[in-house]
Amino acid sequence: MDIEEFDLKKIVSASIKDDGWPLNMEFKFIKNSVEQEAVQGAGIYLISFKNLIIYIGKFQPVNRNNIFNDRWLRHLETMTFRGYRVGFGRNSLNNDDRMGEFCGVIINPGLEFALCGRIYHDEPERFKDTGVVTSYNKLRFADQYWDGFVDLVDNSILTDFSFSLFKFDFSSEQSESIVKQKISNVEKTLLSEFKPVCNREYIHNKHYKLPKKNTRNAIIEKLINVCDDNQITILKEYLYKG
Repeated sequence: MDIEEFDLKKIVSASIKDDGWPLNMEFKFIKNSVEQEAVQGAGIYLISFKNLIIYIGKFQPVNRNNIFNDRWLRHLETMTFRGYRVGFGRNSLNNDDRMGEFCGVIINPGLEFALCGRIYHDEPERFKDTGVVTSYNKLRFADQYWDGFVDLVDNSILTDFSFSLFKFDFSSEQSESIVKQKISNVEKTLLSEFKPVCNREYIHNKHYKLPKKNTRNAIIEKLINVCDDNQITILKEYLYKG
């Protein structure tokens, strides 16, 4: 399998947007920094941090769209808990109860202070679908590495992240529904085995020992085998390293 490698810091910019700390960073794709084919689907993607895979996802548009704008920038906002668009979504709980649930996954007192302070200032704007909605697992991840994220103001925040897009070969004769189903099957198989810490399939009190096993080599080996079983050809891996 061919691998094409890029410097993530030359493709994504990260900067302070406003004074709404800690949710005040903007992550942007740098236009014309890479060829379109390197950011288009369809395929499976992996996000790693400090050499362990923390997220497995699918990207289904065939030869269109931009995975940075559609997926990866949003993940960066939530995983670092620094993005200015981060919200907590809506559900049947009132905001106070919902806030209590999110605070329940936090250990770092610095993040708890930052979260409570930000919500105090702009609660109504955060408890809705902002387009970049966090989760308990992503907040728990940010909590674990908060001391490294909290004071960063530029693209040094990208240093320990890597993003991989495994682009699949789909003939023009295959319908979009078939393409989506095949990609979903691959993703489902990977998630059932590995359950990375930022995916919803990860349940902390059951799977806390799994992350150490989620190495790049282990997951890529499984990905290749699953693609072979489903008669899918991987054209290339596009690897973006921070």
